[in-house]
Amino acid sequence: MILQIITHPVTQRMTREEYLADARPTLATWQQEPELISKFYCENPDGALVGVYLWKSRARAEATHDAAWAENVFRKRGVRPIIEYKEVRMILDNDKGTVIEF
Repeated sequence: MILQIITHPVTQRMTREEYLADARPTLATWQQEPELISKFYCENPDGALVGVYLWKSRARAEATHDAAWAENVFRKRGVRPIIEYKEVRMILDNDKGTVIEF
């Protein structure tokens, strides 16, 4: 499992309503992605937009957020996204009452 964290620094902070209006149109795309387990739409205290993705493979995470995608983000927002990858070793899910090790 791969955790991908993408931070979009902002030049202008969005309201909650603006953030959700910007994010909602992306839902259909991510719902159709078979390698994506979950995505969290987050915001840093400084207003930066953050997407946290749990993927089945790093290859697919990298393929969906490639150089062309990053260039589109730059054109839209005027800033370059920061991408981090973490290898997931264990997941505790309190709602399901499960622990999964990888």
